[in-house]
Amino acid sequence: MENSTPSEEKTLSDTSEVKTADTPETGAEPTVATTEPESGSSGAEQTNNNPTEQLIFGKYKNIEEAEKGYKEAERAVTKAAELEKQLKAYQDKEEQAQQQREIAARELGYSDANEQEVRLSIARHEFKRYCDALETRLSGDNYTKAYNALYAYQQSGNRDYLDMAKGYFPASVISQISGDVALYSERALNEYRDRKALETQQQYKAQLEAFAKDNTEWLAPKERQDAVGLLIQLSGGNVDFATAKAAIDALEAYAVSEYTKKQSENQENQNVQNSLLSPTGGNVSSGDKKWLTKEEYYNLTPEQEKANYDLIAEQILLEKQGKLPKMLT
Repeated sequence: MENSTPSEEKTLSDTSEVKTADTPETGAEPTVATTEPESGSSGAEQTNNNPTEQLIFGKYKNIEEAEKGYKEAERAVTKAAELEKQLKAYQDKEEQAQQQREIAARELGYSDANEQEVRLSIARHEFKRYCDALETRLSGDNYTKAYNALYAYQQSGNRDYLDMAKGYFPASVISQISGDVALYSERALNEYRDRKALETQQQYKAQLEAFAKDNTEWLAPKERQDAVGLLIQLSGGNVDFATAKAAIDALEAYAVSEYTKKQSENQENQNVQNSLLSPTGGNVSSGDKKWLTKEEYYNLTPEQEKANYDLIAEQILLEKQGKLPKMLT
């Protein structure tokens, strides 16, 4: 909890010295020294100035320089690897610390560590407002009692002490501070909820992208894309994509099984009908009666349909009872 008295800040000033070279005296002419090349200059020096000189690795003049450059590069690689290792260790440590903060926050009844921090910031804001009012609105014995109660609240975090301190302030002050704290709380909590919603949305988006990347072929049919999209919409983005995939696969397997079963039943009925057809392809026969096929029924004239009314009615009844294959029904 923050102390009501702002801490003293120290300002550090950076200083630097600027050194300037001695300037020549006024009127002094600069001296330019020229040196004639000695007649005994070696051919190697002339070769070094040759623009067509062959360099090792395109950079080094001799083996010694190449070895030195290699060692420097090796040291740089080793140092970079060590720094990367240290960074990874730091990140792992921070992740573990964050996990501990999350666990502690949930044990105290918060949804996460961020909500805990927001709630604490609201409490600190309220405490500061009463500390400010303490100096301007109270005096004498009330000031002393309120000061002691606020100090106890600061040290313990027990809100009973804050409620005790409020009792020494005028009602108008309490009302004013309560309104200000309510506005601060609403703004802080709204920002927290918006931030959490955005983080959740980004998290689910990343999960969906990873799922789509690993299941590109599975998601190819538009019907599956629509199904996944509907699940995301209904759940607000909170989808376990692996479970959703398994559920969709199970539904598809059931649909295929039912379709196959229906097709098998239709084929079986067709086979029975075919077995009852006369060799000449005429009507279906059963005993001394010949039943009509659907095509024959549609080709009947009104007079023929009227004449065969009883036969047609009997055939329909027998088909519904399962005693005849379905031809008219």
